[in-house]
Amino acid sequence: MNSNSINLVGGLVIPALFVGTGAAMRAFADFGWLAVLTLLAVLAPLRQSSLNRIAGALIIGVYVIFVLRLVIGA
Repeated sequence: MNSNSINLVGGLVIPALFVGTGAAMRAFADFGWLAVLTLLAVLAPLRQSSLNRIAGALIIGVYVIFVLRLVIGA
């Protein structure tokens, strides 16, 4: 874990406190997606002490769904 986690909190949660309830709820949803991605990236290599192709593909797949959701606006 590094400062990127702190940047995510600062870049999503703190601005959401000032822009209104609707935007804040979307920011918390985005933060949830990013938290899931972080957990996958941290927990997946624990079993074998390395990240295998299936786990890597899962992380990339979840990220692609997250990005598509942002682009489509769902």
